[in-house]
Parts: sequence; C-alpha cells; structure tokens
Amino acid sequence: MPHALIGKKIKYRYENGWEYHAYYESEQKIVYEVVSGPFGSRRAYQTTHSREVAPNIFMIGWYEETGTIVVQVVNLNSREVTSFAGFPRWVFDNPEVTHGEKDNNLARIKQLSEAGPDAPREIFFETGKIFSVEQVGSP
Repeated sequence: MPHALIGKKIKYRYENGWEYHAYYESEQKIVYEVVSGPFGSRRAYQTTHSREVAPNIFMIGWYEETGTIVVQVVNLNSREVTSFAGFPRWVFDNPEVTHGEKDNNLARIKQLSEAGPDAPREIFFETGKIFSVEQVGSP
C-alpha cells in the first residue's frame, strides 16, 4: 500500500538558503526542482527507495546519475526536511553542469561522472522548513 507522502508536492528551504520543490510521484520516483543555491535551476527526477518510518515521517533515498547520494527524512508533523547528501567533487566544483532539465544534460553529466574526480566528497547535512504541502496526485 502506498504511503501518505505519495502525490504530495512539498516546498522547503534549508537553513543555508537552498530551496527545493519536490513532488513524490510514487514510492519509487521523486521529481524535483532546485530553486536556489549552487544547483539552482536544476530540474530532475530520480528513482527512489522510500518508506514511512513513523506516522507522517518518511525516509527517502536515491543515487543520482552525477554520483550524488541523497537521503532525506520528511517529517510532515514538524514540517521539516532533514537531508544528507554526498556530492562528488566534480559536481560541487562545477554545479552549473547540472542546471536545467536533467534529460537535456544527461550525456554530459554521465561523461563528467565517469571522469571524476569523485573524492573528496562534499558532505551536505541540513535541516529545512517545509513552507508548502499540496496534494497534487493520487496517494
């Protein structure tokens, strides 16, 4: 049975000012837009693993084509998102490569991902406040 995050579009802003809009299309897919921060204007989708770990608290994780690993906890009770991401060095040093639609840049992103460097990774561990929750799809 799908969990209660499915079909929701959530807008949130991390303490560092980075803003994201995420649509949890299914238990296996997230579609998101990075609104601000070094990756601002990135629009992408990812295959996810997700589960409800407590009432209205969800853990979602994915591996991006860039090599970035992301795990987030979405807490609808406290309206917070806490995320961990490990960005490969080449991504963090060249964020503009990820700007725009994922599919328009996919070949270049895969080429750069294979070339690296991967390490040292830039670790992102932040909490953000959810400022909008909208049911836009079927739960």
